[in-house]
Amino acid sequence: MDILKKGRRRQIFVKRSLQLKYLGFILMTIVIIMLPILWGLYYKTTTSIVEMNHPRVLAIITNLNKTLLVDVAIVSIIILAVAVFLSHKVAGPIYRFEKSTGIIGDGDLTFRVHLRKYDELKELENCFNNMVLQLQDKIKKENQLVKDINISLTRMSRTPDIPKYISKELVEITESMKKINSGFRVNSAEDPELFENKIEEAK
Repeated sequence: MDILKKGRRRQIFVKRSLQLKYLGFILMTIVIIMLPILWGLYYKTTTSIVEMNHPRVLAIITNLNKTLLVDVAIVSIIILAVAVFLSHKVAGPIYRFEKSTGIIGDGDLTFRVHLRKYDELKELENCFNNMVLQLQDKIKKENQLVKDINISLTRMSRTPDIPKYISKELVEITESMKKINSGFRVNSAEDPELFENKIEEAK
């Protein structure tokens, strides 16, 4: 299943560079926080062992340090796993927006962005779709205006009193007017699933 189809994303890295930067930041934060703590514990326990000079205490402290290191490793892995999961909630929508802008840029103003239920950037989704809707409405009005002008020009070109060269120019203007906004698609009765296919084709 493609990562842009509705349902669970199965690809770990949707936006590799963004997610790696995010994970790197999380990992660096873990190191910055844990390193002083571990170093402090190691220094204090080492000092205590030297002062006590007792074999049993040495064994207990050694086991404690090993357990502590294992716990830190487990917690770090869990934090990174959660970070990967959370990064999907941002990287996935960004990837979808990138592909959607390509589709809309090609002239399909019937397309709308649909994010998953728990994805981030929901506010941007609404703003983006509203922007496309307003653009779609403006193009529709312009198309209707062009149609009205074409009808008027066609009637004028068929008027017997108009010279032939003017009539010819009117016909040429009419044909040119038909090309205005012809690259935009503003009406659609397509199934919503076809929108997902458009994103796949834009990859």
